[in-house]
Amino acid sequence: MGFFSRVRAERAAHRLTNEALYAQALREVESGLRRDGLWAKALAEAGMRQTDAQALYLELRVQSLRDELELHAHHETQAAVRHQQVLAAQQAHEREAQRRALKAERDKPVKGLRDWLNVLLGLAAVMTVVVLVMTLLGK
Repeated sequence: MGFFSRVRAERAAHRLTNEALYAQALREVESGLRRDGLWAKALAEAGMRQTDAQALYLELRVQSLRDELELHAHHETQAAVRHQQVLAAQQAHEREAQRRALKAERDKPVKGLRDWLNVLLGLAAVMTVVVLVMTLLGK
């Protein structure tokens, strides 16, 4: 998708989101739900005129809904980041455990090889004694 088509799609999504937010705010007002803090701000900014305050309240409530969506998205992103960090830590721990296991396996003495070397040393000692004896006896 090109840059301009992506921008157009994002703007369309923004407009549709705004439409849904205004619809939700209007449904809240029509059902008698009202955020007192926003209503007080709307009244103050409208000079205590009820009809102007109602229009301003809708704007303030839509912004409040946008803020809620933004905070929710932020918390979801943070949770995903924390989840990725936990996974990365677990993977690092597993890699370290595998590295230690490989090192222990590599550093473990080879018993069969040690026994073979002992046999060779024994044979060398016996041959040395035989050569010394033969040399001393003159044969």
